[in-house]
Amino acid sequence: MKSKFFFATLFICSISGYASQHNPENEDIESNVLGVWENKIPGINCHEIRDFRKDGIAYASAANQFLKLKYSISPTPTASGFYKLNESVLSDNRGHDCFDSPMSDIQDYSFYLKFSASQNAFAVCLEENIDTCVSLYVKKLHKKQPE
Repeated sequence: MKSKFFFATLFICSISGYASQHNPENEDIESNVLGVWENKIPGINCHEIRDFRKDGIAYASAANQFLKLKYSISPTPTASGFYKLNESVLSDNRGHDCFDSPMSDIQDYSFYLKFSASQNAFAVCLEENIDTCVSLYVKKLHKKQPE
């Protein structure tokens, strides 16, 4: 029980540290969100990947679950610095995620994203409140392949 509390506390502190550094002025969030993002889940050997594409399609994977999503993100932050992310599931392989759960039957949903100042991390929150954040994604940097 103590280890679960430790990981939960560590997770909340990590999210708060990343999100509190955010300065939303002069950003192009639609370009910043593009790319591959990873959420390493504390306490288990599993991670979630989200790949946001320029055409409004994203691919998400976690353990044996693979989703194709249509997404949109608000072009400007709310007064409290969150961006609203709307997603619709286009396809689902019905696999299970890192917590051995299948995707729910909900096809359309929204999250609130809070970006770090560097734009290299974002917290995913259920509401426009840092206390409701459930995961932290870090942008994966890819080395340029030799030509």
